[in-house]
Amino acid sequence: MANHLTDKSELRTYQRKALEFAIGHSGTVLALPTGTGKTLVACAWACELLTRSQARQILVLEPSRFLVELTCSHFRRCTDIPTSKVYGVTPIHERVGIWRNQHYRAIVTTAQTALNDDDNASKLGRELVDLELRVLAEARGVTVAALVKEIERNSRGQVDGVEKWLFN
Repeated sequence: MANHLTDKSELRTYQRKALEFAIGHSGTVLALPTGTGKTLVACAWACELLTRSQARQILVLEPSRFLVELTCSHFRRCTDIPTSKVYGVTPIHERVGIWRNQHYRAIVTTAQTALNDDDNASKLGRELVDLELRVLAEARGVTVAALVKEIERNSRGQVDGVEKWLFN
């Protein structure tokens, strides 16, 4: 299970059970107390999707830049998944490069940045966020709902997470 996890990222029994349940049951919400390793379970879930070829890329949504930093760091420390982060303050040519770079198997960003980049892509003449992606979100609110609708409307990916850590 979770071939991309690093050796130092061994799941505890309750985390392994949560991961197995999430993999086997669509629409699972992982609700554990602070500090119990929900993000590690999310990393393991992403690893499973990639290992099983159920996704080519994972889009991880966070509600703030601070959490983008934290989650990206967690992915880099706990997995061998090539991971990048995207911010709205990053120059557009750099963001385009990240979105289009097939090397990155996980991209961590805010929902607002992903939605803005997708909306602005038509100005560049083609889709910017053109990923065969799975979405894992620890984000809430209107921005995430708008991004989810956009992804589903364009049938460009499967949304696996909204509101805390939600697995499908």
